[in-house]
Amino acid sequence: MQHLARGENAMGAANRMGAPDTPAQLERILQGAGPSS
Repeated sequence: MQHLARGENAMGAANRMGAPDTPAQLERILQGAGPSS
């Protein structure tokens, strides 16, 4: 559960920052946190 919370926090921070120059990074994080593993 802690891992998920950490991921959500990281995504929230990136979203808050509105990093429009890191779309690939966000996609990578989503892919890594996705159920594809």
